[in-house]
Parts: sequence; structure tokens; C-alpha cells
Amino acid sequence: MTYNGFREFFSRLTEGPQVSSELDFLREVGGKLRRYTEIDSGFFVYCFSQNQERSVKDRHVCVPWGMFQETYVPEELMSLACSEIGTSFPTTRRWVPLSSMPRAWRAIERRDPVHRIGIWPLMIEKRRSGMIVAATGKSLKSLPEQAAMLFMDAVAAYISSGIESIGRLQQAEEVGRRDALTGLYNRRGFEEKFLQIQDEADKLGCHVLFALIDLDDFKQINDTQGHPAGDMALKRVGRILHDAVAEKGIAARYGGDEFAVVLLIDERDLEGELKRLQEGIVEKTEGLSVSVGGAINETKDDLATCYEAADERLYVAKRSSQVSETDRQPFFITPEERRIELRNVEKRGMMEKMQRLEDGGIRRESGMEKKVNGSKNTYKSINVNNPLRGGGGGGV
Repeated sequence: MTYNGFREFFSRLTEGPQVSSELDFLREVGGKLRRYTEIDSGFFVYCFSQNQERSVKDRHVCVPWGMFQETYVPEELMSLACSEIGTSFPTTRRWVPLSSMPRAWRAIERRDPVHRIGIWPLMIEKRRSGMIVAATGKSLKSLPEQAAMLFMDAVAAYISSGIESIGRLQQAEEVGRRDALTGLYNRRGFEEKFLQIQDEADKLGCHVLFALIDLDDFKQINDTQGHPAGDMALKRVGRILHDAVAEKGIAARYGGDEFAVVLLIDERDLEGELKRLQEGIVEKTEGLSVSVGGAINETKDDLATCYEAADERLYVAKRSSQVSETDRQPFFITPEERRIELRNVEKRGMMEKMQRLEDGGIRRESGMEKKVNGSKNTYKSINVNNPLRGGGGGGV
């Protein structure tokens, strides 16, 4: 590695498009290390913080470059390095011969020639959140060992600082996607996540269930117990919904006392899924009444279409709560079924309108006949009895 390569690498880092995710940032740094320096191979291991919405299995990620990208799958590299995060080893903070590394690491040489290897920690907000495993097939003699170590110290510090900056930006953007009272997504955030969940459903072959939950007695709570009690009820429902869907979907406060949920489900036990949400709220709030309506999105309809279908079922659910269990209609409907319903309603409306027009035509025809006859009789009567014309007419 040369001093010119050192300067070229850092000058190039300030160029190009701004990245908005940690993974894109790590890929960019890895690509530039390979292109502008003699550190032609390596991989990053990064552990997302617990407050970032990722499942446990997706919290640790591996981003390789160079021969590690060409020869290994990320899972192999993760098994090699992931268990070491949070321990004092294997961070070396210096370049060492591969032969001095533990046996598991020395197995790398059986696939590709590695002259030197070094491992540097990634410190995010003073917490060890990952590592850089850097390797080279060259001797690095063109740069003194101390300078090569300082170079990687600078790279690790730059990456740590960059990830912190991306995290702060993401946090600021996340505030605009959240409801201040409940902490759930607001409508804007929900709309963004809905598109992501639709894409995920396509990949997994799952159904997307969209549900609306409405508090039945919210106005009464505000009127009789005060608005702080109403806010507390909204918070409790929000927390219950968040916990209920955390592993398979998202929840949002859509506005007022209306909540929305979108779930990935494998089977079409839709009514059972919605009943579980409803019964969970009733049980954990000691009897707070809610109505639920849902739409199953099988044809990749947009959110507005799903909302209309679910809202119609929500209205049906509120109305059905006053009838017997056997007479109740389903909690959910597909947007396509909703369109068929609307077409049938429109068709029935047109038929009824035509019938009214037909009936009205007959009535008008009958009424006109009576009116004409009546007018003639009246005219004759008025004409005969008109005091202005009666005398002259009688004389003739």
C-alpha cells in the first residue's frame, strides 16, 4: 500500500451519491478499499441495535468484498466471525500473518492465498457493534507497518462515524413516520411499510391481511372520564396491537380512534386472525369494545382500495354486533369481492331506477290523462260560469 493509495481512498470516499442505509455504506467502502488500496479482500460484520426493527436472525449482517465475496457465502463468514462480536478476541488492531490466527481462520488459506490479515472493531456510540476483517495477498512492504495500522484505524473510525450519522438521519426520519401518542406508525409511515410488506409477501408467497380496528365507546370515554383517560385507552390499544403483530406485520394509528394493521399470513384463517386481535384487546383492556374489519389483498391492490374494502367490513361489523352470532357477516372481504359487491349494488340500483322510471311513466301517463280531462271539465265549467264572460255568452 502506498501513501498515494491512502490519500486516493479517503478522497474518493467523499465523492459519489449519499447512501441512506448501513449496508449500502459498507458496500461502498469495501468496493473502494479494493479499488484504491492493496487491501483487496475482506468483510464487514455489523450488528444492528435492538431498537432497529429487525428480527433476531436478521440483526447480524455480513458484507464481503474481494475474494471473500467471490469464494464464500455470507453465512460461512458469519459463522467464522459473528460469535466473536462482544468479546476481546479476535480484534487484533494490527496486521498479522494468517498462520498466527486460530485454526478456523487458517482454513481461509486453503481456498485463497492470504499474506496478512487484520481485524478492527466498529464502535457505534461507544458500543462494539461489528468488525472489519481486512486481508491482502500482498506484503504491504510499500507502507511501513505502523502506517498500515494507522490507516486501518482511520478506516474503522470513518466507518463507525458514518454508521452513526446514518443512524441519526434514520432516527430523524422515523420521527416523521410515528404517531406521537402511541408510538405506532402514523398514516405516512404505514403507507411506506405497506408497500414493503406487499413486496415481501410476493417473495414468500404469503397473503397480506389489512385490518381496521375502531374503538366503539371512545367518545363516551372522553365525555365521561376526560381526555386523559381517552389518551390512555389509545396508548393501551396501540401497545396491545404492536405486541400482537410484531413478528408478522405492523400496526398504525390511522387517525382519531381508528387503528390499522397489516399482517403476513400463510393460511386464509382471516376471520380467526381478526377475532384474535379483537378478543386480545377486550381481554387486556378489561372490556374495552372494538370493532374490526379486514381485507385480504390477493391482487396487489393499492392501500386506498384495501382501506375501502376493510372500512366497509368495519361498518358491517359494527352493525352486526347487534344481531345474533349466526346472522353475522364475515369480518373480512377481498378488494375483488368488494368490487363485485359494488357492481351488484350498482346493478341493483340501476334496475330499481329503471323500475321507478317505468312505474313513474305509467303514473305520469295516467296523471296526465286525468289532468287533461280535468282541465277540459274545469275549462268548460269556468268558461260557462265565468262572470266576466257569462252575460255576453248567455245573450248569444
